[in-house]
Amino acid sequence: MKLLALFLPACVSTTDALHAGKDVYLQKPMTYTIEEARDIAALVEKTKRVLQVGSQHTSDLRYHRAKEVIGKGWIGAPLWVQGAYSRNSIHGEWKVIRHRRSARHTSKRT
Repeated sequence: MKLLALFLPACVSTTDALHAGKDVYLQKPMTYTIEEARDIAALVEKTKRVLQVGSQHTSDLRYHRAKEVIGKGWIGAPLWVQGAYSRNSIHGEWKVIRHRRSARHTSKRT
């Protein structure tokens, strides 16, 4: 296994994977705090591994190919663009909630 894909904010699995020489793909949000994000970034620098944080849809190579085709002028200037994004929920995007009394993290749809 050369890559570990995680779909929760960074946790012990992320640091374990980086220490084990694995590249990591994290679904947003990357971490619960800025400090945790800085720690992960420092570990990526130290281990020389690849870390990508993003959304599965925008990591799809078809979007990158479309940008290339448009950028090279192969189809002329775009006159109209239509896009869609699915969140898989009638409630909208995920919200991350951190409880003050506990170090435990939970996610909740709002």
